[in-house]
Order: sequence, then structure tokens, then C-alpha cells
Amino acid sequence: MGGAGSGAAGAVEETEPLCPYRLATEGLPVQQLVEATGAEGFEATISAGALPPGVEVTRTARGLEFIGVPTGAGAFDFVVALVRTAAPGPPVEARCLVDVVPRPTVNRLAGVDRYEGSARVAHALSPGPTPLVYIASGEGFADALSATAVAAARRAPLLLATSTSVPASVLAELDTQRPSTIVLVGGENTLHTTVAAQLAALPWHPDVRRIGGSDRFAVSRALLSDSTVGLPPSTSPRLYLASGTVFADALSASVPAATQGTGVLLVDGAASRTDPDDLRVLDALGTTELWLVGGPASIGDALQDDLSHRFAIVKRTGGVDRYAVSRRITLQTFPRTTPKPEVFLAAGAMFPDALTGGVLAGSHRSPLLLVNDCIDRDVALYLGALAPAEVTLLGGPLTLPESLDELTVCRS
Repeated sequence: MGGAGSGAAGAVEETEPLCPYRLATEGLPVQQLVEATGAEGFEATISAGALPPGVEVTRTARGLEFIGVPTGAGAFDFVVALVRTAAPGPPVEARCLVDVVPRPTVNRLAGVDRYEGSARVAHALSPGPTPLVYIASGEGFADALSATAVAAARRAPLLLATSTSVPASVLAELDTQRPSTIVLVGGENTLHTTVAAQLAALPWHPDVRRIGGSDRFAVSRALLSDSTVGLPPSTSPRLYLASGTVFADALSASVPAATQGTGVLLVDGAASRTDPDDLRVLDALGTTELWLVGGPASIGDALQDDLSHRFAIVKRTGGVDRYAVSRRITLQTFPRTTPKPEVFLAAGAMFPDALTGGVLAGSHRSPLLLVNDCIDRDVALYLGALAPAEVTLLGGPLTLPESLDELTVCRS
């Protein structure tokens, strides 16, 4: 949502009232300052028009705020007046325009297991023939993490397999898509030679390639660097760095990376110095700006300091937990003032559905947010400001509980 007239966002006088964001969503919370300083000597009233039902102006610990949950959709035109109670005089007013959109439709993409789930996500991305498909292990997250941003950038599905075979649900989807090239992401300890042989024997005889390495970090470097199935040519000077030992931060970075035409490099966040092999990849990609994803527990301060001596721009997006990191890095790519027709929600504690769904979100250039059994309030505030017409849950009820079909917001 945004203001009109003197209430527009930007530099304000000490007593100038602020308007809420221009967009809100029925059933999702709204909370924003009316009076920027939070001083005690002001009162706010609505001098003309009416606020959306369910929203009021009240004083909180932060100051005077618009706060509540809109209970009805519609266009609302009102004037908020700010009066200094200690020295009465003419009020300072701002005319505000707020459009409350109807509650979004909530859909799910899920299967009976992670493999069928990956097939359904792949079908949503490419319901017909496609030239390229990536396959990673469904038994560990590391190699799929490397593939998510690259696959999204190339708008190519990511499917999951076991270490020794391709499940029937995945084979059925491959038969629909009939890719000419199938890329196995991971070494033979992760996806055995039996998987490659099974895929090579498919009726249309696809070219089966492997991007491997001695460990997850080597796989990440190799995939980003590959000239044919790796990161597409880009003019972006930025690359995201995330820990290779946890999945959430790298997943949160994948959609912004794909949207910006860049990738995510998995690193050893506990290292005190930059791996020389990482430096070679960064140099080959022409990277001059690094964005570290996650707090010091994920990528240590020592590694950040070392990188800061080597690169012109090194920034970090952290947070108190994975959900805060997810919201912050998504907000940097998708501002509140830019509505999005679709938003994806994935479990912050389970990786398979989130990783394959990240490819779909990135390909659609749509936000993906991590949630728990309920939606964190800060995430819900952001989601409401994006005003999506559709919210897609990635995973079944065992991954994301049925209460999320109602977009349930956490109580605290």
C-alpha cells in the first residue's frame, strides 16, 4: 500500500502523517506507522472517508500505527489527520488510497512422496516437451541446492531420483517431457551409474550428462562454470554465496538469483579464508559483488572479512532464523510496493518440495517464502502487501499442515 499527497513514502517532516501501503489483502495483517517519530504528543484521526474494515489507528510501543486485519475487499479513500495534543493547532493531513484485494486462492503442488512431488512441479513448469531436465538426489539436499538457481535461470525442470534408480513417477514425467539432454547433478556416490544407465536407455535416447565433483562444493563450482548446462551468460556482477551444510539459506537465495540472472555458489561457511577454487570460479564469472546469505552461524565473519579484502562489494543478508532470512532476501528482490500475482510458500524444515518448487518460483519470477506450521507475522505482513491472487503451497499436509490452506498466521 502507499500514500497519496503529503502521506507518500519518502522523507517526511516530524509531524507529517504516513499512509499505509497502497495494497493490502483481505484476511492478512496490516501494520505500519502513521506518525514516524512515535512521539507521545500526537493523536491521529480519520477526518474523511473510512479505513478498511478490521483496521484501526492505535498507539503501540512503536508509535501511532495502522494495525489490524482487513475483513473486506474494496477501494478505500480516507484522510488521516495528525494533531499535536500538547499545542493544539491546525492538523497535518494526508489523503490515503488503499486497495484491499480479495483473499488469494490457495493451491498445493504435492505428490505421495518427494519424487512424485518433483514430477508434479516439473509438469507445472513444462507440461509438454522440453529440451533440458536436471536430476538430483532426493536423499540429500546439497546437489539439488546447486541445481535450483541454475535450473530456474534456464527454465528447466528439476526432478529427484534415489541413489540407485529413477522412480516410476519421475520416469512417467520424463516420458511426457522427452528432454534431449538430462543432467545428473552429483557424483556417482550420490547418483550411481545405474541411474545414468536407466536414463540413457529411455526410448528417445537422451544425452545423459553428469556434473560431479569430489564434494558438494566442487559440484556447485562445476555446475556454475559449465558452458552448456551451467549458469547462462549474464551481465550481472553479483553472485550469491550460501553455506553448503544447510539448505534453507541457499534455497532462499535461489529465486532472487534466478530473477537477477545470476547464481548461488555453495561455500564452506566455517572456513576462515576463501577457497582458491572458489576464487577461480568467481573470477571466470566476472563477479565483483558478493551477497552472503545467512548470519555468521552460516557463513562466518572471518570468511566475510577475507572476501571483503578481495571484492569491491560484499554484503550480507542475515536474520534471527531462516524465516527472517527468507523474508529479507525476498524483499530485496520483490519490494512491497510491487504486487505479484503469485507467491509460493515452502517448508523451512523440509528440503525436497522446497528445492524443486524453487525452480518453478524462480522460472515464474515469483517470490518464494519459507514458513513453519504457520506464517510468521512479519512474513504475513509482507505477503499481504504483495497482494497475490494465488498462493501455491509446495508440499503435502505432512510438509505444510492443512491449516496453511487458510494462510494461518502465527500467534506470536
